[in-house]
Amino acid sequence: MSWTEWLANQHGFFVHIPTAMAVFLPIPLIASQRIGRGIRPWWLVCRYLVVMGFLGLVLSMISGYVALPSISPLKSFAIGPGKSSMAVSLARHQFTSTLSLVLGVLTLLSMFRKRKDHESLGIPALLFGLLWSASLLVAQYNGSGVSQSPRTAPVQAAAPTPVPGPAPRREDPESADLLRLLDYQSLTPVHAESVRSKAHGDRWIRVWVSPGAAETYRKGSQLPEGATVVMSTLEDRWGRPSTQPGPLYALEMRQGSPKLSLYWGKVPDGQRAAFGGAERVHWKDSAPQLKDCMSCHAQGIAPVAERSRWRGPRNAQE
Repeated sequence: MSWTEWLANQHGFFVHIPTAMAVFLPIPLIASQRIGRGIRPWWLVCRYLVVMGFLGLVLSMISGYVALPSISPLKSFAIGPGKSSMAVSLARHQFTSTLSLVLGVLTLLSMFRKRKDHESLGIPALLFGLLWSASLLVAQYNGSGVSQSPRTAPVQAAAPTPVPGPAPRREDPESADLLRLLDYQSLTPVHAESVRSKAHGDRWIRVWVSPGAAETYRKGSQLPEGATVVMSTLEDRWGRPSTQPGPLYALEMRQGSPKLSLYWGKVPDGQRAAFGGAERVHWKDSAPQLKDCMSCHAQGIAPVAERSRWRGPRNAQE
């Protein structure tokens, strides 16, 4: 996720900051209008709320415009015939948000005027503060209308006239094998976390075993007939597992001998040369590219002594 996507997703969170300020500001703002000793703490409360609310408003407006890159903010103010309810709510939300930004600046200027400790916060601060709170609440109300505006229901197409379909196709054995490989998370994980494997392209691996063969795998014994072992991989990034998935390896015991397969749904551009330039690969045990794999797994699983470390490297601070 890029930083712009993250910022756009936080718009709903940032909106809570100025909204909370708008709810709580009127009470200390009214209390700060009296004259006399002990009034200064009310100033501080008002100033703190205004500063935090203004910062939250700026973050909300930035994240809001980032979330709508395809909509011109100036065009959104045009309210007229033909506009959808969502467009009208969006235009009102942007207008009241911009108005709130202007009132926020005026409120800040009136809040931080010089005054003596026994003087009140002042009528201008009271006026601008109440107007600002009201505009923020209106902007929040209009913003909720954007997300809750009803959408036009899709037109239901007329049901086509049924025609005789083709004869049922027999299940493709290769597709069934691939589905079992992709459903590896239904198996029992052997590794608690990913570990580095030099023998598998210096990638980070995690092994998954069919439930009935998990203990046999841990001991390094011969796998029973029908057992499945899948190794999921992640590409390395600066000595740590990245989010880029690597190839999936599978080993199945059939008729007493291991059957290997490799599947990579999207090979990165920089590694396609090693896979014959293919963007997607699915090799089975008869493929010549798995010859080196078969040399290590001719008897099934690799010996326990030759396996990758069970734990990843500790951090330097540990």
